[in-house]
Amino acid sequence: MLSVRCYRVRMDTLVSRLNDLMREHGDDQTSLARKIGCTPAAINQILTGRTQRSRLLPEIADLYDVALPFLLGRSNDRGAQLRTEDRMTGEDRRLVNLFQQLDRQDRALVMSVIERVAGVSRERVKDTGVPVSSPQTLHDRQLGYRTG
Repeated sequence: MLSVRCYRVRMDTLVSRLNDLMREHGDDQTSLARKIGCTPAAINQILTGRTQRSRLLPEIADLYDVALPFLLGRSNDRGAQLRTEDRMTGEDRRLVNLFQQLDRQDRALVMSVIERVAGVSRERVKDTGVPVSSPQTLHDRQLGYRTG
Protein backbone atom coordinates (compact mmCIF):
# COMPACT_ATOMS: atom_id res chain seq x y z
CA MET A 1 0.00 0.00 0.00
CA LEU A 2 1.27 3.47 -0.81
CA SER A 3 2.20 5.64 2.13
CA VAL A 4 0.25 8.83 2.83
CA ARG A 5 3.27 10.74 4.06
CA CYS A 6 4.32 13.98 2.37
CA TYR A 7 6.67 13.84 -0.60
CA ARG A 8 9.09 16.46 -1.90
CA VAL A 9 8.64 16.62 -5.66
CA ARG A 10 9.98 18.12 -8.87
CA MET A 11 7.14 20.53 -9.45
CA ASP A 12 7.46 21.00 -13.21
CA THR A 13 7.33 17.24 -13.86
CA LEU A 14 4.54 16.68 -11.37
CA VAL A 15 2.42 19.47 -12.82
CA SER A 16 2.98 18.26 -16.38
CA ARG A 17 2.20 14.63 -15.57
CA LEU A 18 -0.81 15.49 -13.45
CA ASN A 19 -2.23 17.70 -16.19
CA ASP A 20 -1.69 14.88 -18.71
CA LEU A 21 -3.40 12.33 -16.46
CA MET A 22 -6.32 14.64 -15.80
CA ARG A 23 -6.73 15.22 -19.54
CA GLU A 24 -6.55 11.44 -20.24
CA HIS A 25 -9.30 10.76 -17.71
CA GLY A 26 -11.45 13.78 -18.58
CA ASP A 27 -11.01 15.40 -15.20
CA ASP A 28 -10.78 19.03 -14.21
CA GLN A 29 -9.65 20.30 -10.81
CA THR A 30 -13.14 20.02 -9.35
CA SER A 31 -13.81 16.45 -10.51
CA LEU A 32 -10.36 15.28 -9.38
CA ALA A 33 -10.90 16.90 -5.98
CA ARG A 34 -14.31 15.22 -5.64
CA LYS A 35 -12.85 11.81 -6.53
CA ILE A 36 -10.11 11.93 -3.90
CA GLY A 37 -12.08 13.78 -1.25
CA CYS A 38 -10.38 17.16 -1.06
CA THR A 39 -11.09 20.72 -2.14
CA PRO A 40 -10.44 22.07 -5.63
CA ALA A 41 -8.17 24.64 -3.95
CA ALA A 42 -5.88 21.81 -2.77
CA ILE A 43 -5.58 20.53 -6.34
CA ASN A 44 -4.97 24.07 -7.57
CA GLN A 45 -2.07 24.48 -5.14
CA ILE A 46 -0.43 21.37 -6.59
CA LEU A 47 -1.03 22.42 -10.20
CA THR A 48 0.28 25.94 -9.69
CA GLY A 49 3.37 24.77 -7.82
CA ARG A 50 2.43 26.57 -4.61
CA THR A 51 2.98 23.45 -2.54
CA GLN A 52 6.24 21.54 -2.31
CA ARG A 53 4.62 18.62 -0.46
CA SER A 54 1.21 17.08 -0.54
CA ARG A 55 -0.36 14.19 1.29
CA LEU A 56 -2.77 13.91 -1.66
CA LEU A 57 -0.17 12.65 -4.14
CA PRO A 58 -0.49 8.96 -3.21
CA GLU A 59 -4.29 9.23 -3.57
CA ILE A 60 -3.90 10.84 -6.99
CA ALA A 61 -1.45 8.14 -8.10
CA ASP A 62 -3.88 5.45 -6.90
CA LEU A 63 -6.80 7.07 -8.69
CA TYR A 64 -4.98 7.27 -12.01
CA ASP A 65 -3.39 3.83 -11.59
CA VAL A 66 0.18 5.08 -11.87
CA ALA A 67 3.16 4.55 -9.62
CA LEU A 68 3.90 7.40 -7.25
CA PRO A 69 7.53 7.69 -8.48
CA PHE A 70 6.15 8.22 -12.01
CA LEU A 71 3.84 11.00 -10.86
CA LEU A 72 6.71 12.63 -8.98
CA GLY A 73 9.04 12.48 -11.97
CA ARG A 74 11.43 10.01 -10.36
CA SER A 75 10.65 7.25 -12.87
CA ASN A 76 9.36 6.96 -16.41
CA ASP A 77 7.60 3.68 -15.60
CA ARG A 78 3.90 4.41 -15.13
CA GLY A 79 3.60 1.32 -12.95
CA ALA A 80 0.25 0.24 -14.37
CA GLN A 81 0.81 -3.31 -13.09
CA LEU A 82 0.03 -2.42 -9.48
CA ARG A 83 -1.81 -4.91 -7.28
CA THR A 84 -5.49 -4.30 -6.64
CA GLU A 85 -4.76 -3.19 -3.07
CA ASP A 86 -2.32 -0.59 -4.36
CA ARG A 87 -4.91 0.80 -6.79
CA MET A 88 -7.61 1.25 -4.18
CA THR A 89 -8.54 4.82 -3.45
CA GLY A 90 -9.17 6.10 0.04
CA GLU A 91 -12.89 5.85 -0.64
CA ASP A 92 -12.48 2.19 -1.72
CA ARG A 93 -10.55 1.37 1.45
CA ARG A 94 -13.15 3.15 3.59
CA LEU A 95 -15.95 1.16 1.96
CA VAL A 96 -14.13 -2.14 2.54
CA ASN A 97 -13.44 -1.23 6.18
CA LEU A 98 -17.07 -0.32 6.81
CA PHE A 99 -18.28 -3.48 5.07
CA GLN A 100 -16.00 -5.62 7.25
CA GLN A 101 -17.60 -4.16 10.38
CA LEU A 102 -21.07 -5.38 9.40
CA ASP A 103 -22.60 -8.59 10.68
CA ARG A 104 -23.44 -11.38 8.23
CA GLN A 105 -27.07 -10.39 7.70
CA ASP A 106 -26.22 -6.73 7.08
CA ARG A 107 -23.46 -7.74 4.67
CA ALA A 108 -25.99 -9.78 2.70
CA LEU A 109 -28.37 -6.82 2.58
CA VAL A 110 -25.62 -4.43 1.43
CA MET A 111 -24.44 -6.92 -1.20
CA SER A 112 -27.98 -7.31 -2.54
CA VAL A 113 -28.31 -3.54 -2.91
CA ILE A 114 -24.92 -3.25 -4.63
CA GLU A 115 -25.68 -6.16 -6.95
CA ARG A 116 -29.07 -4.71 -7.81
CA VAL A 117 -27.63 -1.26 -8.58
CA ALA A 118 -24.78 -2.81 -10.59
CA GLY A 119 -27.27 -4.92 -12.53
CA VAL A 120 -25.97 -8.25 -11.22
CA SER A 121 -28.69 -10.87 -10.99
CA ARG A 122 -28.34 -13.91 -8.74
CA GLU A 123 -31.01 -16.10 -7.26
CA ARG A 124 -29.74 -16.01 -3.68
CA VAL A 125 -26.82 -14.56 -1.78
CA LYS A 126 -24.55 -17.44 -0.78
CA ASP A 127 -24.76 -18.65 2.84
CA THR A 128 -27.61 -16.34 3.85
CA GLY A 129 -30.49 -17.35 1.61
CA VAL A 130 -31.54 -13.71 1.20
CA PRO A 131 -33.12 -13.35 -2.25
CA VAL A 132 -31.34 -10.67 -4.25
CA SER A 133 -34.38 -9.97 -6.37
CA SER A 134 -36.76 -9.35 -3.47
CA PRO A 135 -37.24 -5.83 -2.13
CA GLN A 136 -35.48 -5.22 1.16
CA THR A 137 -37.47 -2.34 2.57
CA LEU A 138 -38.94 -2.52 6.06
CA HIS A 139 -42.45 -2.25 4.62
CA ASP A 140 -41.87 -5.17 2.23
CA ARG A 141 -40.45 -7.38 5.00
CA GLN A 142 -43.39 -6.60 7.26
CA LEU A 143 -45.83 -7.59 4.55
CA GLY A 144 -43.88 -10.74 3.75
CA TYR A 145 -43.60 -9.53 0.16
CA ARG A 146 -42.00 -11.94 -2.29
CA THR A 147 -41.26 -11.46 -5.95
CA GLY A 148 -41.54 -14.20 -8.54
